[in-house]
Amino acid sequence: MNKITIDNIEKLIVNLKNHYLFSDLPDKNLKIILGNSSIVELNKNEKLFEKNETYHKGVYFVLEGSVLFINNEQPIAEMGYGSILGITTFLGKSTYLVSAVAKDFVKLIFFPEICIYKLISDFEVFKNRFYNLVSERFRLLQGDSSTKSLQLTYKPISAFMTKNVQSLNEDDTILNASKLMSKKNIGSVVITDKKNNVKGLITSKHIVHKFLSQEDIDLSANVSFFMETNPIKVPKDYPSIEVLSEMQSKNQDYAIVTEKDKPLGIVSNKDLLKIFYATASTFTLNIENASSYEELKSIKNNLYIVVKHLLDNSRMTSEILPTISTIHINIQKKVHKLCLEEFQNSTGKNISDLNYAIIIMGSGARKEMMLNPDQDNGYIFGDDLGDEEISILMDFGKLFTEKLDYVGYEKCKGNVMVTNPEMSRKLSQWKKQIDVITLNAEDKGFTWSNIVFDMDTFYGNIELVENLRDFILKIVASRPLFLIQMLERETHFKIPITFFGNFIVEKSGEHAGMLNLKNSALTFITDIVRAFSLSNNIRQLNTIDRAKQLKMNEILSEETVTKIISAYETVVDLALTKEIKDAENGRTISKYINPNELSVFNQNRLKNALGSISKLLNLSLKYFKGQF
Repeated sequence: MNKITIDNIEKLIVNLKNHYLFSDLPDKNLKIILGNSSIVELNKNEKLFEKNETYHKGVYFVLEGSVLFINNEQPIAEMGYGSILGITTFLGKSTYLVSAVAKDFVKLIFFPEICIYKLISDFEVFKNRFYNLVSERFRLLQGDSSTKSLQLTYKPISAFMTKNVQSLNEDDTILNASKLMSKKNIGSVVITDKKNNVKGLITSKHIVHKFLSQEDIDLSANVSFFMETNPIKVPKDYPSIEVLSEMQSKNQDYAIVTEKDKPLGIVSNKDLLKIFYATASTFTLNIENASSYEELKSIKNNLYIVVKHLLDNSRMTSEILPTISTIHINIQKKVHKLCLEEFQNSTGKNISDLNYAIIIMGSGARKEMMLNPDQDNGYIFGDDLGDEEISILMDFGKLFTEKLDYVGYEKCKGNVMVTNPEMSRKLSQWKKQIDVITLNAEDKGFTWSNIVFDMDTFYGNIELVENLRDFILKIVASRPLFLIQMLERETHFKIPITFFGNFIVEKSGEHAGMLNLKNSALTFITDIVRAFSLSNNIRQLNTIDRAKQLKMNEILSEETVTKIISAYETVVDLALTKEIKDAENGRTISKYINPNELSVFNQNRLKNALGSISKLLNLSLKYFKGQF
């Protein structure tokens, strides 16, 4: 994408004014919008976007050439000059309904979504024409089902807001705000001026943390001293998923729905989360009610349906990985529960009271599972356990791993499982092994540590797990040479992009012409962020949480963390979208993609992500070598 130059803006304004959607808009507003937009050029047969591809966060206007809409490999429409592309997906922030491929050379304007929202908010004529255009496009793409699809895809925040907004004047007291919250059983009050314009928001948290924490409490204090002076304000047509995203990114619990700065309604973070994750909650209930391995296998096989729903209702793909991981772990815990019952019935032995823990490692511990994770688990035995008790637990481990495999969690190819004695040790033996590896690590030790150093409690004595995690943080932080060696080892594995920006793919075998997003991208990000976290005694396990904590601790700059999150989001989005497509088509689920089959938009995203990963690896080595 290329930014629009000042010289081109005047020509483009004339072009847009010939289109009925923009014809009645003032030139000065179009100039501002175009100044924030980009030009996109495609050659013949290049993809603008693919069916089921994640939304590009904006719409396209065709300036030159034609774009074909393709569904199930068949052209269904040709979109020429003046066509707006991506408008149905714009509303619901879902995935694209069809593929869009250049019929010949095509030039387009890409309007970021914030520009469209601004026009919708400011100009009623634009708003009406835009929504009419959306309805026409739905009829084109989905025929008689358009009304239903529109209801599912278009989710304005006004559909979920609480309309009877409780408000107080900015000159009112903190006591009155507290009384109003208590009387109405609410957690927030909108603060307005005498003209009913929104000035702020006071919440129960503000009262507790800002007011009650004072040494001298004055109940007659002005409410404006304690309110949020910059609350989130959104128009009624703003998509609910965008509101949720903004609340989460700004760490605010409420958003005020306004019209010309007057309060229309209010919505809470919790309300939206309940709506968007209702399907996941129902799925979890099905897991809990399952009474056999067969039922759990069926639930696991259909997980992609829920994941697709979550993906369609999320602004960032990486944000749904903890939810997916929780579902996976709930399935595995139900398998474990059934195994405990089966083991006790067959052997007469109850192992629940023994001093041990089952640990989950890798992506499961980080809450970064996608559709098809394998098994990464182990035992930590209390040092008081005898050989006979350990033998019983190892026997149980065989049953547990077999049943996990049956349900759909393949056995780990690296043998990171409770059946492997190297992954099943007493606490003191684990510590001794970690001590040895961090002093003299070889290839196997580095691979081993990259999995084991991300661990969490799956079942059993949590104190054993926390004890070992404390030991890992302490010993690794004191041995920076180990982290340098680990990162230098990473440089032996090529990031799959050349100096000239071309993808490096496998040359032969079943994956010829493809690259593995996990081994070639995700692993680099998680390993690098883990290294920084371990060296700085950061306890978080999730990669995004770790990165944010590194920024808060001023270990990594905001710019670096932004690049980490952006690269991680890109790779996760492409990988999970590919896995869903595999599941829908009955193929073996994998993270292998053919980068040359991606849309131009996603090719550029991936190239930028791989470039950021390469720079991040170099930065990491400089950081740790500077400490040593």
